[in-house]
Amino acid sequence: MNISGFFDVKKHNIGGVMLTLNSLENDFMRPSYLDARLHFVLVCGAIGCPPIINQENQLYAYSAVFETLYNENWFAGGFLWKWFAYPNSGGPTNDRFTPQNKLAEEKLRSFFKKSVNQ
Repeated sequence: MNISGFFDVKKHNIGGVMLTLNSLENDFMRPSYLDARLHFVLVCGAIGCPPIINQENQLYAYSAVFETLYNENWFAGGFLWKWFAYPNSGGPTNDRFTPQNKLAEEKLRSFFKKSVNQ
């Protein structure tokens, strides 16, 4: 991203605390969650990243969110995917970020089914 200060100057209200995006990731989240997949979840789940070619990595990224962040009191959710209204979107040959019709979709279904039943 070529917007000066976007990651290290501009502050955002995150749970009542004003943080830069770099500070959120490097000072707050990484020390608590020693998992290299965290950067991928925060950054490369966005539309501006290169295509996701390896669906297993996408699955690991969603797993990292659900296994490490979801039950934290401070975690109120986030935008991690794009879900299209067309049911045949995504799929095994689609190299973009949507989890639809990919390995990661089953992880999402499994997690939310478990959450609703608890």
